[in-house]
Amino acid sequence: MKKSKIFQCLLLLTALTALAACTKDDPEPEAETAAEGTMIALVDKSEWISEAPAVYIYYGEITIHAIGSDDTAITIYLNNDDVGKYDISGVPTTFSINIGVFTPANAGPANPLYASTYVEQAVTGEVDITEIDQVNKTISGTFHYKAARMIPEVSEVEVKGGSFTKIFYSDVPGLPAGSSVSFDVNSLAFRPVQMAVVNSLDNLVLNVAGAGNKSLTLTIPASTTTGTFDLGPIGSSYSATYVSNSMTYESTSGTVTITEHDQEKKRIKGTFSFTAELFPQGGESIAVTEGSFIFSY
Repeated sequence: MKKSKIFQCLLLLTALTALAACTKDDPEPEAETAAEGTMIALVDKSEWISEAPAVYIYYGEITIHAIGSDDTAITIYLNNDDVGKYDISGVPTTFSINIGVFTPANAGPANPLYASTYVEQAVTGEVDITEIDQVNKTISGTFHYKAARMIPEVSEVEVKGGSFTKIFYSDVPGLPAGSSVSFDVNSLAFRPVQMAVVNSLDNLVLNVAGAGNKSLTLTIPASTTTGTFDLGPIGSSYSATYVSNSMTYESTSGTVTITEHDQEKKRIKGTFSFTAELFPQGGESIAVTEGSFIFSY
């Protein structure tokens, strides 16, 4: 074969190789792991991230809701509250239904959300809950699923490569995600129904409300370091009050131990116990024991 023909063959082979490469599907990007406190995914191959996802774990269910930087949202409902893998349900569904939802920006009647239960297959994806840290109130996992909508046209979206790492959750209705508080009053467990933290006059004021017009307030300096500190009466640097109906009790002895305080992330953790007497006249007393808290402010 002459050199010119050999050269022509090489050119043809090179062209065919390039054409074959162009006709191949784009390679799937490798799955990434979300940074701590964030949630990430690919939505139809577009990068999606949420800096402030919220998770609620109660009544035997897990709800994950996160708004992305583009104002879209990913929501996942799981009909269980344990570590493990869960199939995301399409149609037909079973009684144990787990749902994946994608909400577009500016959602409304003319721009409705996408739901896995509109996809014509029994299973549209999977969520893997890899860790539930009950001490620090965080959850981690991965997910992927397809979701669809019927109006204004039939269309589908694919959410894949999803990951969330140590995002805060709430396991008490009314408590902010990532917050936790528990204590006993005269050896009876207090059942919190609401919790609020105020940073006022260089103090962190934690207020925990319970049923029956009962509440506890813990006041500590905003600049506190880790360590154990005495709880004194109202007006002290570290103090506590307990209210039962119309009666207020103020701490007269006891301690609060600050085990962690990240002033940059504004998150604090500690334990407490104290004896409190009726305010202002004294006399009747109560004992608050086994106290612990974690909260952001």
